[in-house]
Amino acid sequence: MINGERIWIRLKELSEIGKTDDGGVTRYSYTDLEAAANEQVRTYMEEAGLTTGYDSVGNLYGIKKGTKEDTLLIGSHVDSVPNGGNFDGPLGVLAGIEVLESLQEQGKELTHTVKVMAFKDEEGSRFGLGMIGSRAVAGILTAEQLQKTDADGVSIYEAMKQQGYDPNAFGEAKLENIKAYLELHIEQGKILESANIAAGIVSGIAGPCLVTYETNR
Repeated sequence: MINGERIWIRLKELSEIGKTDDGGVTRYSYTDLEAAANEQVRTYMEEAGLTTGYDSVGNLYGIKKGTKEDTLLIGSHVDSVPNGGNFDGPLGVLAGIEVLESLQEQGKELTHTVKVMAFKDEEGSRFGLGMIGSRAVAGILTAEQLQKTDADGVSIYEAMKQQGYDPNAFGEAKLENIKAYLELHIEQGKILESANIAAGIVSGIAGPCLVTYETNR
């Protein structure tokens, strides 16, 4: 069994970083607030016995080794939209940590290696791009995209450098040997709430995709 109270306490602690006057959070990517949130999550990962670090674009990860090298990836994000909700993103990261911490407390050994990840800039609120970290992990982030700028004219490239990352090494964030990906997320609608159901398993999802069109003129 997992420790629901522990997740709740950590969600409340994390919500204090970037807290807005009406109870939401504002944490944009590659800012000191987001960095503080990631470091807070890193302490939770270490308490769970995970080996932690940041990849070349700033994705935070915690790893629990199994007997096999192929990896189960669990994660979400800690950046937010303006005045975002406390659960949108962090729940998926903290739930992954909690699963591994609970298994450790029960003395369970892992077959597959499990990596919990807080992806960099899922929301796209600062630069209007979004999914920077997951693009890098998938190997589809480009140097051209790093030139996109925020409202103050700061590019992703520059913001990465300001936070201590090497934007020229973004290709090193690509992951191989991923067996499966799992993300727990709040419902952004009313179906479960209306039906008084606590949780649902997603069988289909509408999500952003990248398509390149070529035309001959």
